[in-house]
Amino acid sequence: MASGIALVHTTQELETLRAECFRRFEYVPETGELLYKVRVKGPETCIGDVAGSIGPQGYSLIRVLGKCRRVHRLIFLMHHGYLPDMLDHIDRNPRNNRIENLRGCTNSQNQVNSNLQKNNTSGLRGVTREGKKWRSKIKMDRKTRNLGLFSTKEEAHAAYCQKASELYGEFARLG
Repeated sequence: MASGIALVHTTQELETLRAECFRRFEYVPETGELLYKVRVKGPETCIGDVAGSIGPQGYSLIRVLGKCRRVHRLIFLMHHGYLPDMLDHIDRNPRNNRIENLRGCTNSQNQVNSNLQKNNTSGLRGVTREGKKWRSKIKMDRKTRNLGLFSTKEEAHAAYCQKASELYGEFARLG
């Protein structure tokens, strides 16, 4: 369990969870939402209501089979019949749960497709100031690789972009 969110591990649990999702929810492809198909406990929910609520990290959460689960993982499971260890929102919007916006990934790939860190002072991914020069570096599998020192931050960023495309392919976030 990560951050109080249930992770499913066995094939039996996945099959049970998937069946329960199909019984309880209808997926709306245009919005990426799950709607209730059946009434659940509590007077607040009705058939046709959007299922789930927004959690503290911005993900839609819902309780299924007694455990809190992220809606995007349920949607992926409903469509593909399996769950990768990690899912990525391609557009980085945790509320956009349209199936075409979700893809399986590794932790490294997921980290690459993230927003710039708040402490980034250059405004460019992979670029830091070092004296009068600009250093370009990139991380892969928890190891930092130095790409060199450059006269301008644009040159340093170009080196980062080239290496990021090579290492991360479709997951590379170049902005």
